[in-house]
Amino acid sequence: MSVLQVDKIQDAAGTTNKELAQYASGNWGWGAGVPNGTIINSGIKIYTGGDHAIAGATDYEAIINYMSVSCTVGNIILFGWNNYLQAYRSANQPAGRIGYIDLYHSTSSVSAGATSSLGTKVSRRIFGRNTGADATAASTSYSPMHLLGAFEATATTHYLGPAFRADSANMTTVSVMSSTYPAYLYFHEIKGDVLT
Repeated sequence: MSVLQVDKIQDAAGTTNKELAQYASGNWGWGAGVPNGTIINSGIKIYTGGDHAIAGATDYEAIINYMSVSCTVGNIILFGWNNYLQAYRSANQPAGRIGYIDLYHSTSSVSAGATSSLGTKVSRRIFGRNTGADATAASTSYSPMHLLGAFEATATTHYLGPAFRADSANMTTVSVMSSTYPAYLYFHEIKGDVLT
């Protein structure tokens, strides 16, 4: 078996800032010459520590502590949230079992339960159902959910996460996060501004 030992891969002319990859501090990393559109960083977190429920609240509330992502200014961050949600009422009427969930990014950390300074919204979905007529209390709605968003990085650290709210004050919404029904937050950092 042949072994090629180098600490840098770059163009034939040895042009600075054209490195495809380089070795430094004991690790290989992508260089400045990686083509635009290349995924250069990614990560995923799994949430199984317990559900997040809000009752009688119509303000958006952060579901988790936002994920911290180190990135390069000008690159695109593509990220998503996947879990399932519940919506039910504590009263018999009206017919709706509806909530809203948004996906945010921020340059400041955001803690689970926060209701202000949630960041910049990049995606929104409605979940739940309308029963068509006044329904009995509870009559829980179950909704699988996948949100996806993208933005251009403006700082070297961004924080990513979802927030949700109920449609009315007599309703409870639940973001399910358990070992049986885990939630996932993931991201990809893409070289260059490839948003079109």
